[in-house]
Amino acid sequence: MLSGLTSRALLWLACGCLAGAAPARAQELESIAVINPAVDASHLQGDAKGLNPETVKLIKLRIEEVLKGSRRFNVYERDSSILEASALMEQNFAQSSRALSDAAAFGKMNNVTYIVAPLVTSLKLDRVIERGAAGGPFDSVTSGEAVLTLKVIDTASGAIKYQKTATYAALDRKTLTVMSPPDYGDVWLKLLQQTGTEAGLYIFDSIFPIQIVQLNGAEAILNRGDNGGLDLNAPLSLFSIGDAVLDPKTGVSLGKVERKIGECKLVSISERISISKLTLAASQTAKIGDVCRRSK
Repeated sequence: MLSGLTSRALLWLACGCLAGAAPARAQELESIAVINPAVDASHLQGDAKGLNPETVKLIKLRIEEVLKGSRRFNVYERDSSILEASALMEQNFAQSSRALSDAAAFGKMNNVTYIVAPLVTSLKLDRVIERGAAGGPFDSVTSGEAVLTLKVIDTASGAIKYQKTATYAALDRKTLTVMSPPDYGDVWLKLLQQTGTEAGLYIFDSIFPIQIVQLNGAEAILNRGDNGGLDLNAPLSLFSIGDAVLDPKTGVSLGKVERKIGECKLVSISERISISKLTLAASQTAKIGDVCRRSK
């Protein structure tokens, strides 16, 4: 039997080792805030002129859902009226020093690393009706189109970190037995959800690129699982990432050289990783750190 002193010494050593052991590092989350989309009312087309602009807030909600679902972001959900009332809503946002200053100040005050500012620059809703054969029912096709400019501001520098302008479209087909006024409810909801989803995935992919973390012959393990909006049919292009290019006069980084070297075909998706089969162009090789980007 161990003496009391020896027992206490062993207990002390055990506790000391446990206390001194480094705990498993929790996955770091990027803090981000999404403000309500601004709408350029001068570019509403067709029946979109009768829309309630408040409904475009669904784009913000969908972006937030995507970012939360990724489990890589801490989404700031408190009052952001200081941003929405500022020059951040101006259409000349890219040239607005006040807007960038407001965003940076807001981020630092609230420990937010990124501010997402969506601007809907164009909205269009239309309906086309065709009479069925032999006087049958009417075929009604309602369509929606939105052009969204998305700006992601790095609050540490007050600069626009990422920016993208893209066009999104949705269709809804119905059969009508009698003529009736157009109902855009379904196509409008589809359009807002698709726009918000694609915008959220763009933000996710920009801040946390889909990268090769391990190579096994023609197969690659990617650092993205089912929380990243991937499915087995998602087309991905593979890009080789080179060294940063520096401006010879200023020494400022101009970014890294990227070259498309092939395609990634997903064959398995789990919670945090995916397995992809690589198809490379002639004389090309993949390496850890290369990036897979969603392709249309």
